[in-house]
Amino acid sequence: MASREEVFDQVKEILVERLEVDEGDVNMEASLRDDLKAGLAKGGRQRSDIEFNMWLFVAPNDDRKQSIEDARATVAFYGGVAQYEEYFAAHGFRTEAQQLQEGVKRGDYLSVKHLVTDEMAQTFVVCGTPTKSASASS
Repeated sequence: MASREEVFDQVKEILVERLEVDEGDVNMEASLRDDLKAGLAKGGRQRSDIEFNMWLFVAPNDDRKQSIEDARATVAFYGGVAQYEEYFAAHGFRTEAQQLQEGVKRGDYLSVKHLVTDEMAQTFVVCGTPTKSASASS
């Protein structure tokens, strides 16, 4: 089983080397680890007391604009779920999340995906052009 550090390194490699994401934007290992430690200390808990899951949404495409377009539906769906409103608000998208919720209430989140701006799509989904061949991952 891979250690947490190995998993972070693998995710960072995928983001930086294969999807052309700026390395400064992916320095998550240190920040996630520090935030997790601080939260555990504040709550008086140990690492073994909690489960931590990180879901990563990726929309790779040879056409960067299409990659962003591909991400809109995913963001519209999750942004339209009321329980995620605070998460979206923390990233500066409360109003947009509330608008997206209207589509979800109607059962048609795709009808509001046009409300997801490029900035919003790129905040929640890794958008980019794959640059390395499949052999680079081996």
